[in-house]
Amino acid sequence: SSGINAEYGEFEHRDLHWGNVLIMETDTKLVEFTQNSKNYILKSHGLLATIIDFTFSRLETEGCLNFVDMEQEEWLFNGDVKADIQYRVYRDMRSACRKNWAKFTPKTNVLWILYLLDKMNAKIRSIKLKRLRQSLQSCKSATVALPLVFRSL
Repeated sequence: SSGINAEYGEFEHRDLHWGNVLIMETDTKLVEFTQNSKNYILKSHGLLATIIDFTFSRLETEGCLNFVDMEQEEWLFNGDVKADIQYRVYRDMRSACRKNWAKFTPKTNVLWILYLLDKMNAKIRSIKLKRLRQSLQSCKSATVALPLVFRSL
């Protein structure tokens, strides 16, 4: 998860639209992982998600910084929000980092979590998802947001 990766290095995915989340069925009943020295065990509900495409990701670890200056990708910010709300996320990220793509801006991970909740809610219309989205709105990082998500499952 983005929160888990953010713990081990300053990580932002920066392009976590629904085409970059692969979901497959699994027989595994529980998923276990650790975040901020806390162990989590979650029900899989028969699904396993994998995040792909780290092209626009930002990671700084052990003094090494890797990022893409997304200002060079102007098409991302000109996309039609009516066609897909992911273009709103690119604009919101640009605003959050103030066009400084080298800077660690953990809020961008939260913006993508909110986007994914919006996409899911558009398909299944859940009051629970709507409430979760409202509770995550003010989170400044996925590390803060994910425990709220886990408690809601």
